[in-house]
Amino acid sequence: MVLSLYVRVISSASLIIGDASTFKSTQTYNVGSDIPSQQNGIVYANPNTIVSVSLSGVLNVFDTRESSSSKWRTLHGPTKAITSSTLAESTFYAGSFDGTMKSFSVSSGEDEGKCSAVGGTGHSGQVSGLVSDGQGKVWSAGWDDKVASIEGDGFS
Repeated sequence: MVLSLYVRVISSASLIIGDASTFKSTQTYNVGSDIPSQQNGIVYANPNTIVSVSLSGVLNVFDTRESSSSKWRTLHGPTKAITSSTLAESTFYAGSFDGTMKSFSVSSGEDEGKCSAVGGTGHSGQVSGLVSDGQGKVWSAGWDDKVASIEGDGFS
């Protein structure tokens, strides 16, 4: 069965899914209100899945069968070249050329492969080194002449 849906971006950070035969909106997703949430592109991954990309590089995965407009998956990842990485217990950390840090869950289970941004104030320039101390902390060094530590999901 071919669905007669259309998708359009409105107000930069919202998506509307509608019925192409009636031109009526069936679903509206507000992805965010800040500049990094602006939507740059949309593709149909399959008949029930729409994927959009935000200015920040986040992929937003929408299920057209989902009745709630507040539920969708996000896939994060580095948007610049990875310049340093380390493995600490069940988390893989990656530092990028632009100073951003991402953490990836490598434990098996529901969170396997999940990626999130490391919170807090990190580096303003390239991350040049990462190392785990084996006691729950990860240390990072950057071209901004800073050394920072990461505990859990954020810089400490």
